[in-house]
Amino acid sequence: MQGKRRITAGALALVLGLSLGVQATAKEPASLSASIANHLTASQPTERYTACVVLAELDASDDALASLTGYAENSADPIDRLCATYALARLTQETGATERFLAIYTADDDLAGTLRRRHEQAGYPLGLQAPPERYLAELAIGDDVALDALLSQLRDVDGVQGQALIDSVTALFRRKPERVQRVAEEAGVYLSDVNVDRHGGCNDD
Repeated sequence: MQGKRRITAGALALVLGLSLGVQATAKEPASLSASIANHLTASQPTERYTACVVLAELDASDDALASLTGYAENSADPIDRLCATYALARLTQETGATERFLAIYTADDDLAGTLRRRHEQAGYPLGLQAPPERYLAELAIGDDVALDALLSQLRDVDGVQGQALIDSVTALFRRKPERVQRVAEEAGVYLSDVNVDRHGGCNDD
């Protein structure tokens, strides 16, 4: 099952054209994803990163999925591996792929900061918040491991990406305040210290 696209076709075409030199309007979906997958082996880390997060927004072909799988298994760059497992998890919606994404995300305390720097260096493709972090926030709605990983990042937040993270946590808190408060306390994170708006929680199930 393919993941639901969260950006407009116009925004996607702009990223493709400016960052990867790919014209979305001239290609069929399978051909487009194959063209983008070619950039996974680029020498520039920011080009590889942009290609990876864009692939997660497409109806990727089998060849593109195979490229992502090889990229996840063989890359020496931890952000490359994280991004590839993110794209695979989002595109396939398979439990095993999601578990691999969470395992990589939580294995290194410094990875989240490295991800934000790569996202900034790449020019914030697809928005201010790094797509893998945004996906982590989606998983955190129902997964305590994902929620713990998201909340743990609040210990070191600054700039526009830090505010995007706080906004994600605020949205989660308003949805399930007691659960978010509990996991935050277990993680040693004090929501009031990072300006998470704790008003208006509704404890939706």
